[in-house]
Amino acid sequence: MSRNKSTSRKLFFSFIIFFLVFLFSLSVSSSKIKEENIGDAENLLKNADLYFKNKNYKQSALAYIKVLEALRDTGDPGTMADICFKVAESYIMYGDKNNSINYGNRVLALKKQMRNKKEEADGLILLGNIYRHFDEYDEAFKRYDEAAKIERETGNNAGLALSLINTGDIYRLSGNYGKAKEAYLEVLRVAVKITDSEFIWKVYYGLAFVYEKENNTEQALRYYMQAIDALNEKKNIQSEKSIADFENYEEALFPDIKKMLFTLHLKDKKRGYDKLAYFYNEMSESLRFKKELLNLNVLSENISNDSYSLYMPFTVYQAQRKLLNNTGEILLRYCVEKDATYLFVITSESVNTIEISLSDSVLSSMVMKLRAPFDNLQENGDMTSFYKTLKEFDLRTANKLYVELLGPAWQYIKDARVLLIAPSGVLRYLPFEMLVKSAGGSQKSEGFIFSDFSDSTYLADEFFVSYIPMMSYFSGFKEDSEKGYKEFNGKILSIGNLDIYKDEKKPDSYKKFEIVNEPKINIPDFKNLAKNFSIINVSSPALIDDSEPLQSGIFFNGEKNNEDLLTPLELYNLKLNPSLFIISNFGYNLTSSTGRGMEIMTGSLIKSGLSGIILNLWKTDEESKRNYLKELFTYLGEINSADNFTEAMNLSKIKIKKSSGELKNSPHKVSFSNPYFWAGFVFLRGN
Repeated sequence: MSRNKSTSRKLFFSFIIFFLVFLFSLSVSSSKIKEENIGDAENLLKNADLYFKNKNYKQSALAYIKVLEALRDTGDPGTMADICFKVAESYIMYGDKNNSINYGNRVLALKKQMRNKKEEADGLILLGNIYRHFDEYDEAFKRYDEAAKIERETGNNAGLALSLINTGDIYRLSGNYGKAKEAYLEVLRVAVKITDSEFIWKVYYGLAFVYEKENNTEQALRYYMQAIDALNEKKNIQSEKSIADFENYEEALFPDIKKMLFTLHLKDKKRGYDKLAYFYNEMSESLRFKKELLNLNVLSENISNDSYSLYMPFTVYQAQRKLLNNTGEILLRYCVEKDATYLFVITSESVNTIEISLSDSVLSSMVMKLRAPFDNLQENGDMTSFYKTLKEFDLRTANKLYVELLGPAWQYIKDARVLLIAPSGVLRYLPFEMLVKSAGGSQKSEGFIFSDFSDSTYLADEFFVSYIPMMSYFSGFKEDSEKGYKEFNGKILSIGNLDIYKDEKKPDSYKKFEIVNEPKINIPDFKNLAKNFSIINVSSPALIDDSEPLQSGIFFNGEKNNEDLLTPLELYNLKLNPSLFIISNFGYNLTSSTGRGMEIMTGSLIKSGLSGIILNLWKTDEESKRNYLKELFTYLGEINSADNFTEAMNLSKIKIKKSSGELKNSPHKVSFSNPYFWAGFVFLRGN
């Protein structure tokens, strides 16, 4: 019996030891499984993040769900909540309301498991944001209100302020402006107790919006400006990465501020609100260009204040001193906004501001309609379709744009010799020279195609015209050197296969040029050669992409190969000596027509140190391009200074417009008065 007990005890202890060993092995095995799962999850997470970055939101949601499956045995609700948030965010971007809400609820459930009231309030705010995104304001309000109650109970003033801002936003979006104002003002009272109040700009913005709806324009303007000040204050203590976020918010505020200022100016033109509107317009452009440079990685994360000097807002005073070089020059600065367009007419001694009743969308429609015949031309189409398409150029739209964009300014510009135009938005793709003061169409010559375009009066018949690619760039120039052009030595670097004269006899004026032809050249060789020439003439393919500006550039070696693409980044960093850069083979992707593609491309070129740029605003056939460049180089051969580029450019256009000839072996003679032949090249002034 005793031996049996002893044996039983030994067996029991043996079992206990075996069981402990078994548990230990299970623990080790479980640990290994967790480690393997975590490793798998990390790889899956990288893939999911990549899908999200590439805007493939459905795939990113499914990939994040796989991460959740890999982590389900970890038992860490915080990590699981973070991944659920990423799933919800992906579904929000994809537009899947139900799945967004489902995963938002999962986030909240996991936050509650953490038994941390702050985390629970964060989960409620997240869920409220999802409902708000899908315009379910009542459901959003409930979550924000629950979060506010928790924040009050726990004394979390920062969290309470955020909940109240969201509540105010819901009231504002629902049109209950009185309640919205109450919520925002309560935030201001709470904010006194908070040291880090980065959200305060949202309160000022909300109050500005409410006062605007109540037609209290002055109070609205005050709060919009306070919102800008609050954002700038936060930017001063942030990293460059965080600054980019604040600048996105800041950029969104500028249109509201400008709208308030223009409204106040129309009520009282003696207070100088329009000068302030001009300043904020230039600040907006400067900020947008700086953001593009950051996207290009041109600017580093640690930048001294001095390095931004070129992108400071350009004041009216600077415009008068630095851009209006000669008597008879007038600057027309356009500001295209969502609901209207504004024009600043700047002379050396005065500024006049005009409201034009063309919204951004209407103006875009008109400009693209006017361009349509040229944009729709098929490069290898037959002559019949070529002529038919060009006949579709709409003289009435050209006249309407003249009346709307220039008519109100006529009293100020009628005695000018040169119009210096600083366009905005879609106007960057409009050659103003082809706008029609009075439409003809009655004069037809037998045997001449397009002769019915010859008796219209175009802007090119009245003024010389040049353009400013980006106003804020000029703010960096010192006043003692702003009016001097580079030495014009007559040396030309010609890149591409376009032989301007072919076998024709060259005029005497052309013989003064010293020309180096490079049908194909790689980018490093171009950078080395370019410094030695006054003029660079590029006929290689080039692209301005308005939807993806950073994909723009010049393709060397004649082929659209990214390895031979001279990008805006490289152009920006070039230190070019040439006075004039001619690009005659730009193609355009204008699916968005915002003007951003032109802005970043030409801004980068000007920054590289050019006195001027001539470029085509649409593609022309080789023969028409050659005809235009022949006239241009004839006039360039007769000038002694780069200061005369505007004159040479405009005289070339007039000469082509008044001429006629044969085209593509056609049996018909062609009047080159159709704007396709002469208006597509524009001159952009540098320094």
